[in-house]
Amino acid sequence: MPPWHLHGKPRCDRRSWASSLCQHPRISEDSGVLTKVQATEHNGYDRVTFTFDASRPLPGYGVRYVPEVIKDPSARKVEMPGQAYLEISFSYANSITGKQGLGTLLKPNPERPVLISGLHLLRAYVMTSDRHGRTDFVLGLGDAVDFRVRNRGTAVFLDVRHR
Repeated sequence: MPPWHLHGKPRCDRRSWASSLCQHPRISEDSGVLTKVQATEHNGYDRVTFTFDASRPLPGYGVRYVPEVIKDPSARKVEMPGQAYLEISFSYANSITGKQGLGTLLKPNPERPVLISGLHLLRAYVMTSDRHGRTDFVLGLGDAVDFRVRNRGTAVFLDVRHR
């Protein structure tokens, strides 16, 4: 688990925009199961929605900018579109459910970035880790901008503000 992903009180206000570390503690030892990732554009921001199985608790998460995109456990650098890379790390989470595997979540190839067209800032996203109760994604953005992260029900919303 990354050293910056601590458990405890949230370190950001869900209503305001941030530009550095933002985290939210887990509420249970049970693992949340990620079932869907979706990117959309809204008035003033792009959003990536991470939806989890409703029968499990929502995992904890942390968000921060990283200088490069590294695949775990191979430590292989991932070529990623964008000028800035925003990482979201979910603790006590996984995305593999039975025989479905990652292919159903990140078609067509879970090892390569999912390219996004038509959004203001978001260029791509990629899963960089899904092991030991941790699931990480990195977003490739056109620029380093303020972000906010919120949750409601079974979803975590990561918004990046348009300039």
